[in-house]
Amino acid sequence: MNLEDAAHQAARGIPTATMAGPMDLEPELLRIGVPRDVPVILLIGGASGMEGDAQQAAEMVIRHGVAPVAAELGAAVIDGGTDAGVMRMAGAARRALDGAFPLVGVVAAALVGDPATPGRRRAFPEPNHSHLVVVPGNSWGDETPWLFDVAQWIAGSRPIRTVLVNGGPVARAEVEESIRRGIPAIAIHGTGRAADDLGADGFSDASPRSYHSGLIEVAEAADVAGLREALGTALRGAR
Repeated sequence: MNLEDAAHQAARGIPTATMAGPMDLEPELLRIGVPRDVPVILLIGGASGMEGDAQQAAEMVIRHGVAPVAAELGAAVIDGGTDAGVMRMAGAARRALDGAFPLVGVVAAALVGDPATPGRRRAFPEPNHSHLVVVPGNSWGDETPWLFDVAQWIAGSRPIRTVLVNGGPVARAEVEESIRRGIPAIAIHGTGRAADDLGADGFSDASPRSYHSGLIEVAEAADVAGLREALGTALRGAR
């Protein structure tokens, strides 16, 4: 599937940018009206593998923690854009707030599908996103560098925070990328899997500094009010 076909299938009414290479980032984001110079919440985590208490905790964190802060501050939320896991929760939270904040999905082209032409490896876009960015890639995780490139373009000089909710191997790699770029990360304990394992042996496949770094902090899923306060304070301040 080429990028143009991916964009056509993905859009479903969502303004969609297609990236063939790094030079496309600015003109394409400007073309579809992605906001700039606003704080950014980079929401990473589980697309599957959530159930029971962990799923309920993740839903509470996103709906009552992340989304209200984004709405209050005019922050953009960026995620993987597909209709599953934390991305579906983010879409539902945005819909519940009447679209009060931009929600930008970044997804690899070969993984984008359309309900009219379902494919074995395809994922459908989550329909409540405000913008979709289709980037080169054939596998989950190929979108990771683009996810951070988009976040940094949107933020400009404004703060960015990565928020880890649940998650598997791709989310672990995204935490490492966040730290590599100097973007602080908040792991939400109580949402399961990678978020609960942060700091444990084997969390990172790279340097131990990836998870012992001062750029990583932990918040408890049960303390949604505390998360709102911490995230709001971080996004109002200097990066």
